[in-house]
Amino acid sequence: MTFPVVAERDEVELKVIAENLPHALLIEAEEGLESGKAVEWLANYQVSEIIHIRPLDKKTTISVEQIRELQGEIRTQPSLRRVIIINDAHNMTESAENALLKSLEEPGQGNHFLLTTTERSQLLPTIV
Repeated sequence: MTFPVVAERDEVELKVIAENLPHALLIEAEEGLESGKAVEWLANYQVSEIIHIRPLDKKTTISVEQIRELQGEIRTQPSLRRVIIINDAHNMTESAENALLKSLEEPGQGNHFLLTTTERSQLLPTIV
């Protein structure tokens, strides 16, 4: 299965995705491409509560503790659409990826996960 390359300039394609935002979307981009801009555009297409997950200061990985904290935050039903952005998802530890699986499988009403990566092969097959 091939995945379309979507850039911010591809407004029509982005609108189609944004209007029917799936509960989880993995965006793979080559190193140097700005997938983050497309993700931000998707997240902000409608009024949304946006949560960013990235490695903590001076860390290179996203920890299982960060994912568990996120899961606590998203248990309640949002009053707005809630978009969780995990940039460079390949930086999650294996235990963080495993912890995220339950949320991806059962995201809860109004929760949408946008994951970006430049190294899809480093993600667990169950995430991809």
